[in-house]
Amino acid sequence: MHPGKRFETSRRRTDPGIIYSLITHHWKIPAPNLVVSVLGGEGDFRMKTWLKDILRKGLVKAAQSTGAWIMTSGLRVGIGRYVGEAVRDHATASTQTVTKVVAMGIAPWGLVHNNRQLVNAKVPP
Repeated sequence: MHPGKRFETSRRRTDPGIIYSLITHHWKIPAPNLVVSVLGGEGDFRMKTWLKDILRKGLVKAAQSTGAWIMTSGLRVGIGRYVGEAVRDHATASTQTVTKVVAMGIAPWGLVHNNRQLVNAKVPP
């Protein structure tokens, strides 16, 4: 697991307030001013360059300037993959930036690749 990347497993009926508290208090991620959910296009497709630029220059910078959280399906396919790449590229290009872009993926456990490696995995606090 890479530094700064965290995961949590929860049951289907877990109170969302508990998860929110984990994120904001235990992980110390600032509460969002806005939540942007990017869904759809989960198939294997190639995104046009101009759309990638919109994600990189528009969505990611808007999230940074507003203190938004970007939420995706958490899968490395389709639009979720491209959002993840845009956030990664932004983080790589702007190491001096004080305001980090927060992106989270919420994926069904059965669709997480190599999910058994996450069972009892040692992760940063």
